[in-house]
Amino acid sequence: MEYELTALGHSLLGPINAACEWAHDHWDELIDARAAGLKAG
Repeated sequence: MEYELTALGHSLLGPINAACEWAHDHWDELIDARAAGLKAG
């Protein structure tokens, strides 16, 4: 069986790629914020 994205699924690729790029660009800040949150309890 083969699966493929519908037009609606394809419309999500841009926003998902943008979110991934943002996370990549802010990775160190995200890790620091997570560590600070875990430390604070």
